[in-house]
Amino acid sequence: SPWSGPSAEPLQDMLATGQSVSAAASSSYSPPVNWLALATIVYALVAGLLLLRLAVGLYLTWRLARAAKPMREPWTADWSVRVSGVIAGPVTFGSTILLPPQCFDWDLRKRQAVLAHEGAHVANRDFYLLLLAALNRSVFWFSPFAWWHHTRLAELAEIISDARALEVVEDRLSYAEILLDLVQRVRYAPAGLEMARACTVRTRVERILASAAMPAHLGGD
Repeated sequence: SPWSGPSAEPLQDMLATGQSVSAAASSSYSPPVNWLALATIVYALVAGLLLLRLAVGLYLTWRLARAAKPMREPWTADWSVRVSGVIAGPVTFGSTILLPPQCFDWDLRKRQAVLAHEGAHVANRDFYLLLLAALNRSVFWFSPFAWWHHTRLAELAEIISDARALEVVEDRLSYAEILLDLVQRVRYAPAGLEMARACTVRTRVERILASAAMPAHLGGD
């Protein structure tokens, strides 16, 4: 046979070497990264976690509101007011105003201020607006505008509600004292239920006190 002689050995060595090189090349080859698929997975994970957090928060707050006891007092007027021992400060959930047990010890001015403030949230449907903003933030979490939009809506809701309460109290210093008293109690709320509201109280008090001092300052000039 023509392939049985010694001259066939170099050719066999070349073929073996070529096969080993081909095998090494195929083993070291890695397919390109699919960046679109990776970005989609990251987006879905973050959006899913934010939506899950929002859903859990809604469910827990709904259970809290459902377990709260309805309050029927003359000073509650026509508002849907419930008392819960879990919270330490006033909260609005949908069209329901949740108050802590300490509300029975509040004086008339404090009760009127709290109801006016929380009632403004109910009348303006701030809960639902902020819920939609939270959904938008969860879906478009990658956009700084979505986070700013939610924060700004919450600030505007507090500004409008504070203005309504000031119309009832008619004393900015007294209303500022009421806010400070409420936030001091909120610090001890379990599970941080009121931290979102408490972190904005300092800004609200500073704004109220600044507007209270503005007429005297202008008059001095």
